[in-house]
Amino acid sequence: MATEWDDYIAVPDATSAFRACRTAHAAGFAKLRETIEHVARLTAPKTVACLGAGHLNDIPYGHFVEKSETIHLVDWVPGIVDQGLVMSSVERDDKGRSRCIYCALSGERAKKYCRAYAGSRDAPGGVCRNFRPVEGGIEACEAFERGEQPIVEVGDVTAGFATAFGRAANAELDTVRTWRQALRRGNTLSNKIKRHRTALGIADSSVDLVTSSMVVSQFVHEPYDYYSQQAAARLGTPTPREERALKSAAGSLRSVLAREQVARHRDEIERILTPGGVCFLAFELYHYDDGIAQWFLVQEMLEALGAFAATLTFRFDLLPQGDTMREFETPMGKSLVHCVVLQRRAGPQT
Repeated sequence: MATEWDDYIAVPDATSAFRACRTAHAAGFAKLRETIEHVARLTAPKTVACLGAGHLNDIPYGHFVEKSETIHLVDWVPGIVDQGLVMSSVERDDKGRSRCIYCALSGERAKKYCRAYAGSRDAPGGVCRNFRPVEGGIEACEAFERGEQPIVEVGDVTAGFATAFGRAANAELDTVRTWRQALRRGNTLSNKIKRHRTALGIADSSVDLVTSSMVVSQFVHEPYDYYSQQAAARLGTPTPREERALKSAAGSLRSVLAREQVARHRDEIERILTPGGVCFLAFELYHYDDGIAQWFLVQEMLEALGAFAATLTFRFDLLPQGDTMREFETPMGKSLVHCVVLQRRAGPQT
């Protein structure tokens, strides 16, 4: 039975997903947050945009709240950022007391982030008079009500390409009779979608620091996995023999989709960056295959790096020493994650 794209990307139980993912990969997320915070301390951005923000697992959100004036959080999954905000605002200090990152701001700045802020109840840096801990052992405040900051957008960081492809997939597949035909239709659909662009709701040249952490790595999987699942719902799962015969065509479609998304994502980053702004990018460059006990290069990510390098310049001076490559456990296994900081190329001298 066919599944619509918007239903496919929805998270049924965002709270449970958040807690499970954050717990399972806590060390890796903490290191990525430290690396991004290091970049932020050196660049002191007034405006930040986190693309593919998700549950904020790998974003130093507390630092941005404290130091930046405007924060954009973008993800294509409805509600996922809101869940992350609830779970990322309260923590325990070294004495076991609750500390809210919004209450610590106090006054009008606190109200910008939480409309429920009602003045300090505890010592500075504690919680306000409206603080009500969420039951069930979760560090969060039941009274939290998001204010004008951060600016949350349900948006596609590929300038609408992935969403448009996913939403059109079922109509394209309804008349296919073979897997080879389905893969050809996928390439045809990709070419159609290229003509349409939907920019994020972030103004041109307005962002000092863009983060895109583990976002580009997803382009290898989606919307290709969705398209192949919808094809299988109509045609059945390919036999091993069919898979071998279709390997080249399937790989070609996957690469076409990934390449177009990378290019559009890069273009959106360039569009919103201020002239002196920088982008932090982290992606899976190597993946460990448990079955054969070997590391292999994720070829699409090497191509993605080349696509970014074609129009942006590297700023390795902004990364902590040794942080360009980190081992990380993802839901799909062990990876080596490559971190880079990129900046617009300087224009011609006049």
